[in-house]
Amino acid sequence: MAEALDKVQKKCKDMVMENPYNKLGFSKDEAIEALREIENSKKRNGLICICGHSVKAHYNARDRQVCSVAKQDCPCSKAEPVIKVQNARYFLKKTEGGGVYHALGQGIAKLESEGYTWEWYGEPECVPCGAKDVELYPVAVNEVGTEMNEPSRYNALVCVECRKKI
Repeated sequence: MAEALDKVQKKCKDMVMENPYNKLGFSKDEAIEALREIENSKKRNGLICICGHSVKAHYNARDRQVCSVAKQDCPCSKAEPVIKVQNARYFLKKTEGGGVYHALGQGIAKLESEGYTWEWYGEPECVPCGAKDVELYPVAVNEVGTEMNEPSRYNALVCVECRKKI
């Protein structure tokens, strides 16, 4: 019995190699380098739409633009990039209001809490009045321009003064 056990242990020991890559046609370093190349070659532009979702989440379907993110549909009517980010995976939230409650505000907050940065894509301005160099708030608005606390087809960056009017 002991002899049979020794044979099984020896066979198991022979099966477990110190470096499993010895039987592969590539090394661990080559595998890691290839993975990096693949990740870097993916066309990630890091652009985030005013709706608060990646521009890549937008596509055309039956002559209309659709924004589909995180198993939910966003009613955004067109991809309109406003910021560029290092990592777009934090822009999956649903708009619950304006400013920090908007999907764009939530995404920026999550992105920064994870140590990533962002920058404006182009020069931002208030959509209603065209003011530049002012504090801007992302808001969802309905067809008549009233601010909403839920996702909408229409989203805009607005200054404090214009936000008071909507």
